[in-house]
Amino acid sequence: FVDVKNLLPALLDSSAASEQQGALLEKREAELKKVKTQVRDLEDYIDNLLLRIMEQTPTLLQVRSRHK
Repeated sequence: FVDVKNLLPALLDSSAASEQQGALLEKREAELKKVKTQVRDLEDYIDNLLLRIMEQTPTLLQVRSRHK
């Protein structure tokens, strides 16, 4: 036997929770997209910076021996 009086509030609570989860998921996906864009931008910046160093002053990238 199903108690109809308690079924409707439970369904509404479930629906509200589902909507909240959906909104949270959308928010997290937007945040992830933003972070991925920032990472890509930083990778491009580092690549360009290293390229300029290799072209202009490659000695900066040389590893010096600690043993003398």
